[in-house]
Amino acid sequence: MKYSDPVERLQGRRMSAWEIHRVAQQAAAAGEDVIVLSVGDPDFATLAPIVERAIDALRTGDTHTAPSPGANRCTRPLPRNMHV
Repeated sequence: MKYSDPVERLQGRRMSAWEIHRVAQQAAAAGEDVIVLSVGDPDFATLAPIVERAIDALRTGDTHTAPSPGANRCTRPLPRNMHV
């Protein structure tokens, strides 16, 4: 498997998203102050504008996975000095 350049630059043993999630959950259970950003379901509802945009996208056929770097329409507005 080919990993992205930022992932390739990470030091140490590679971990899957589920392994990172498991370790974070264990740390939280041990009383550590942890914000889990790996995998899972948020504890808040998705905002209505996001739901409506998703429905519109599905109805217009936008039903495929975006490329790894992101969809051009989303990444194009990013400043040129950002590395994505």
